[in-house]
Amino acid sequence: MPFGDHRYIMLVEDDVDLRSTLVLTLQISGYPVIGMANGLEALKMLVDKNKHKPSLLITNINMPVIDGRLLLAVMNLCPQLDKIPIVVASGEDMVIDPRYGILKKPYSVQDILKLVEFHGISRIDGNHTLDPKK
Repeated sequence: MPFGDHRYIMLVEDDVDLRSTLVLTLQISGYPVIGMANGLEALKMLVDKNKHKPSLLITNINMPVIDGRLLLAVMNLCPQLDKIPIVVASGEDMVIDPRYGILKKPYSVQDILKLVEFHGISRIDGNHTLDPKK
């Protein structure tokens, strides 16, 4: 299992700077995290039977290749994915499925850390990055 017995976060964000900042912030705070650039990258890992599923998925909505809306629609169709807690990060006013949390952009570092704590993701020591290629 990635990160030993600990749960991990999948962050799906196309903005390289924002994704890098959030991943680094979560890592420094001791949380296991993997960053993906778009919904297609995320889906490839999510449907791989040899990969463990994240304990929390935070996704942007407006992204190239596969956007957050399509990512969520596909996840809802897959029994092995539809139980993963999801938080939608968006600057848009939008109606979302009540099962999802929403993180309104712009948000603060404290907002994201509170969200992760709320979902019970454990802090770990050492390297907190998962290589999606492995």
